[in-house]
Amino acid sequence: MEQNKNLLSDSNSQWAQTKQALYDFIQAHGTPGVMPTSTEVRQAGNKDLDQAIHTLGGYAVAAAQFGLSMRHTRKPDHYWNDFSHLEREILDFIQLHGTLGIMPTQNELNQAGRGDLVGAIAHNGGVHIVADHAGLLLSFDKKPHRYWQDFANVEHELLAFIEEHGTSGIMPTREELRKVGRHDLLGAITKHGGVFKVAERLHLQPSSTAKPNGYWNNFTNVEQELLAFIQEHGIAGVMPALEQLNKLGRSDLVSAIAKHGKSHTVAKRLGLQLDYTAKPSGYWKDFSNIEQELLCIMECTQWPHGSISR
Repeated sequence: MEQNKNLLSDSNSQWAQTKQALYDFIQAHGTPGVMPTSTEVRQAGNKDLDQAIHTLGGYAVAAAQFGLSMRHTRKPDHYWNDFSHLEREILDFIQLHGTLGIMPTQNELNQAGRGDLVGAIAHNGGVHIVADHAGLLLSFDKKPHRYWQDFANVEHELLAFIEEHGTSGIMPTREELRKVGRHDLLGAITKHGGVFKVAERLHLQPSSTAKPNGYWNNFTNVEQELLAFIQEHGIAGVMPALEQLNKLGRSDLVSAIAKHGKSHTVAKRLGLQLDYTAKPSGYWKDFSNIEQELLCIMECTQWPHGSISR
């Protein structure tokens, strides 16, 4: 019981410190009452604050907790069904954050807090179709038919990737490829037998973070990785939110948790508390609270906005 009290006290202290730092940031750099984006916080040189917000569950969760509005408010019903709206929002994003004429990647959109755009792009057919309709180039060149079936092309692209983004002689991980939008190269590696087989074929050393086939089937490995994550990024005794794991590049752990049930199942097996925050009396009687919570869920899970109606 005493341990639980200490955990709660530590958690409350972390929320309070982050709130104060966030409000100081908004006063100096932002708009009163509006949650800044991750990009804005990091560009201002405040990486510690950005990390603290991600540790507490992400920008949407923190905005709801601290009574701040998200920069990108809910769109009208069927807003994203009109492609002209999506095109305008993407072009505005590129002007502020991107490269002229280049389609932003999913990772770039998420980092800037634009999960709504990620969902809208998926709703309108995916990144390739949307980029084509908007007259934008993808961040990687479109390859000719059957290009990836030739292993020489895989070798050329992979070694070029390592030279630009990786470490000489080390096979990049799936997550490293995803982070820079190289889903095409990742798919090609999978087609040719997977990370370990391709690494062996090219005489590359697997990354120390790469996991062998079947690694996540052993729950002991899930437990070890999850507890190590909590020690570095989380709160002792508290199960991290899936959104927090994704934000910090641990989608492998998210998939592993799903393989062994769900968050509450894994948390129960490891004796961890869930990170749900208790609501004050009468909280759910106020529709605006329900709306805000749903918007947070949509932001965290990348559902397209505009699907809530009173």
